[in-house]
Parts: sequence; C-alpha cells; structure tokens
Amino acid sequence: MSEYIFKLPDLGEGTVESEIAEWHVAVGDEVTEEQIVGTMMTDKAAVEISAPVSGKVKKLAGEPGDIVPVGAALIVFETNAAAAADDATDAAAQQEQQDQREQREKAPARQTSAGKAAAAQQATAAGATRGGPLRSPVSAIAPLAAQAQAGCSSLPPDVEIEARPMLDSSARR
Repeated sequence: MSEYIFKLPDLGEGTVESEIAEWHVAVGDEVTEEQIVGTMMTDKAAVEISAPVSGKVKKLAGEPGDIVPVGAALIVFETNAAAAADDATDAAAQQEQQDQREQREKAPARQTSAGKAAAAQQATAAGATRGGPLRSPVSAIAPLAAQAQAGCSSLPPDVEIEARPMLDSSARR
C-alpha cells in the first residue's frame, strides 16, 4: 500500500484559498479515480473535486466551512500496489521522454538563412562588447543584405540590395 496526498489545486484565476462546502466521502470510504469526493467554494463559484486516484480515503483536510489554502493537503488516499505500479510505469515513460528531449537539444541544429542572419547579428554585437571595433548599423547590416540577396531566388542576378543609413528621428526636427 502507498499513500497519495492530493493537494488543493488553484480552482480559479489566482485564488489563494477555498472553503470546504461539502464532503461526498468519509474517512475509510473506497473511491475510484474521477469520482466526485467533495465540493469547494471559491470567491466566484462552487467547484466539485474529483479523486485523482483510486483507493481508500485515509484523511480529510477539515470539516465543511473550513478554509484550505491552495497547495495544502486536501485528501490523503491509501492506494493499492497496482496503482503504485502504474505510477512507476508513468515515471519511466516520463523519464524516457525527458531523455529524448535532451538528445534532441544536443543534436546539431540546421541553420536557416534567418538563423545565419541572427548569428551574424549576435557576432557583431559580441564583437562590440568584447572590446572589438564598434561597427555602425550600416556596416552591420551590409553582410546581412548580401546574405539575403544570395538566398533570394525571386530577384534577378543583376539586382543589388543597398544598405543605407537611417536618419535619426532627432535629426529631422
């Protein structure tokens, strides 16, 4: 036998506590997963609470009228070994998914032209912060414009993209 502690979830948008309105079970009752075990009152509504697991009710948080903070133990269930085995299977599946995510993150990513442009911008910014020469916005954009032109198949080969400096808004006044 194992113990499952069901904590009061956030039942509304930012609620911090709920009032126990009614219990539909008592200590010692056998419940099935998704069975309604109680009703909680928030500032906005009455919410029915269902059991997250099958098992025997071992402890209830309080009596109707008591206030329970979000995250506090609401009901303690005693579950059987089969349920514990299911939990272990779920944990193994979650671990496998986590391992697969880590492998994907470690795999080298293909860079698209947009990715190359972003990398060029980062390199430019990094050079300026590491004591390298500070490049003007025009000189920083010129390599990106060349990359964009090289990767753009809809432009004829004789069309060139020119990078021009932008006027500062204060200079216009």
